Amino acid sequence: AMETRRKEAAEAMAAGAKHEKTTLTKWKPDWESALAEYERAGTCFKGLKDHASAGTAFAKAANAAYKCEILAAAGKHYESAAQMHRDAKDLSAAADMYDRSAACYFEDGSVDRGADVLVKGARVIEDADAERATSFIERAVQAWKEDDTKPIEFSVETYKAAVSFHLRARRLREAIDVLEELLEAHAALRQPTGAAKCALSIVVARLHADDYMGAHTWLGALEADLSRAEIARQEEVATARELLDAFASQSDETLAAVVGKRVFIYLDAQALKLARELT
Repeated sequence: AMETRRKEAAEAMAAGAKHEKTTLTKWKPDWESALAEYERAGTCFKGLKDHASAGTAFAKAANAAYKCEILAAAGKHYESAAQMHRDAKDLSAAADMYDRSAACYFEDGSVDRGADVLVKGARVIEDADAERATSFIERAVQAWKEDDTKPIEFSVETYKAAVSFHLRARRLREAIDVLEELLEAHAALRQPTGAAKCALSIVVARLHADDYMGAHTWLGALEADLSRAEIARQEEVATARELLDAFASQSDETLAAVVGKRVFIYLDAQALKLARELT
């Protein structure tokens, strides 16, 4: 059966290539037929666990879909190609495919799917290519900042993933920027607890960056802003204030007591880690 499937996959690849060619009597490539053949080949190779060949086939299917102007299918097939290259441990090829997948989704107006693919791609290549992973995360965040077509709640998952990503790499400045975007999103969605968690995380990150004065000024402005009264009333904001006071008192015991509070365990895992490192 495996031999039959391998033969079927090879035949589908050859047929797809043939549909792409032009001849004296066939002036234009037949992209729709090519798409169907490459999809079939990709599925066969995937079943055979020949991930590298499946990656190649799905990338060709994606290109054919793009030529047919079916952008959502192009995005989906590039994403499949990325997963296949990931499974084949070819992370550089996987990154290229995540990149193309996102570009197709963005061109199609699917900000949510494009951002989602970039976040997935960043997670896959994080250890192998931190710089490219970071650029993926930054593009995902930027896409939401510029978008005014999709509901705000769709952006929350991307922002949360970006916060975790930046905090893991101790890129505190970038993490704080995204936390501020996330706080705004929660505020717009009338989610005071979510916004207050961001506030506490921002104070933790600023303290970690040795910016006590910045944290103090920032929190003071939040507490004084009447439009933010409901956020300021949350336990997380009160705890952020206690954290700053404990920091100012320079008493290790006081600081340890604040950081030991339950409220911290509901923060992002990385923010919790940073808070514990303050003691």
